[in-house]
Amino acid sequence: MPINMRPTICFRFLGKSSCSWPQRRQLGQAEAPDGLQNMQCAGDTACMVLAARVDGGLTASRLGSSVSSGTKEGEVVSMHISFPYANIDGLEIPDDLLGGVYGPQGSDLSTGPQAEAQRIAAGLAQPIGAPRLSEAARGAGSVLILCDDITRQTPADRILPLILQELQEAGIPESAVSLLIAGGTHRAMTQAELERKLGRDILARLRVTQHAEDPALVDLGRTELGTPLQLNRAVVEAEFVLGLGQIVPHRVAGFSGGAKIVQPGICGPATTGATHWLSARYDATEILGRVENPVRSELEQVAERAGLSYLVNVVLDGEASVTQLFAGEFRAAFRAGAEASRALYSARIPRRSPIVIVESFPADLELWQAAKGIYAGDMVVADGGTLILVSPCPEGVSVAHGVEILRHGYAPYDTVAKAVAAHTISDLTVAAHLVHCGGLLARNVEVLLVCPGITPEETEALGYRWAGSVSAAFSGACARAGGCGETVILRHGGDLLPVVG
Repeated sequence: MPINMRPTICFRFLGKSSCSWPQRRQLGQAEAPDGLQNMQCAGDTACMVLAARVDGGLTASRLGSSVSSGTKEGEVVSMHISFPYANIDGLEIPDDLLGGVYGPQGSDLSTGPQAEAQRIAAGLAQPIGAPRLSEAARGAGSVLILCDDITRQTPADRILPLILQELQEAGIPESAVSLLIAGGTHRAMTQAELERKLGRDILARLRVTQHAEDPALVDLGRTELGTPLQLNRAVVEAEFVLGLGQIVPHRVAGFSGGAKIVQPGICGPATTGATHWLSARYDATEILGRVENPVRSELEQVAERAGLSYLVNVVLDGEASVTQLFAGEFRAAFRAGAEASRALYSARIPRRSPIVIVESFPADLELWQAAKGIYAGDMVVADGGTLILVSPCPEGVSVAHGVEILRHGYAPYDTVAKAVAAHTISDLTVAAHLVHCGGLLARNVEVLLVCPGITPEETEALGYRWAGSVSAAFSGACARAGGCGETVILRHGGDLLPVVG
């Protein structure tokens, strides 16, 4: 059973430990590694133990007080898969049905605030394709920092103090620095979310506004491909614009980060609709995890016209700790960061599977975000198979777009394109989302939602099926197929880049 996650899997057989990482049941006499949290077994109990993960993962599955009569000594007959959500139960699955548990690669970097602070400082001190920020910003009369929102894990509260220090060394007073939350089409952040994202100290020191609350737009014409250029006026008027964000695999743009802080971050609906609809014309395998793609080209044209002066992007590990920071010219720094992101978030999977279960973590707020798990699963589930999305979605389908999404439902590109041509759908950003989540239906893939925040009626309107638990969804998948097939579990699906074959 392939496990490409950081924990080491161990089995305890008649009091002896046998460990494998990541091979399937290679039984030997190895000692359990340091830090392994073993489940206590009474007598000759056969059980499996695993290094614990804070966000869930595989957990020990008790098989009874002794090896069952129909089971060979030491054989694991079932495994318990847990999920990082308090309101969603796990799944007990027969071991012979589990094709693998896949997630981002682990990081061996030193942990702790001091080690992370050193990595942040090192990245700022070694810019790519541009001078150090303290030199690049020198002489600017005003600085605008574009920062991603609460749907991203960028630890802005830990990075901004060092950015402000660089700007101070450039001779720029804090009174000349402002910050704009570049949330694109997302709802505005609450005060509590702003405090969690930026920290109270930054909120007290800087003037902070949100694109969602103050989208005063200026029109700068069109790109070479005809994309309208509607930009937030604050960006156009600033003398020096710095983008702060995170780089992870992304269905629309290949990766988040880079020019994406401008488009869709601070653009009007016409600009965002055009670039998202462009992405809908391509299969996920042609965009997700690819640096060079038609959408990225458009984003970078928009960012250049907006005057994006400097970039600070980070790559995070599974615990949202900074592994590397990339600063400098926005194209060059992004490309360096995307390579690091690809290495960290890729999971090599041997083949497509008939049943795929994916958690949306960390994109859990609403289905508009949790759909990233669907995009990852789309690349792994076989034609005619079943994809099960596990996500709490406490804000439902989408605060900003839910009504429109539920009105039309998910559908393949040709169906949505006809509705766009007939002006039945006018919001191209929503149209693209309908395609991204509806493409599986054209492959006869059934999608089941285990999402407590979404009702059965809403799920049916989307074109998916509702399930009250992961176990019920798994049973439904087995019933649809006339039997349970190989099942693959995808961890950290909101950021994962599956590489199949």
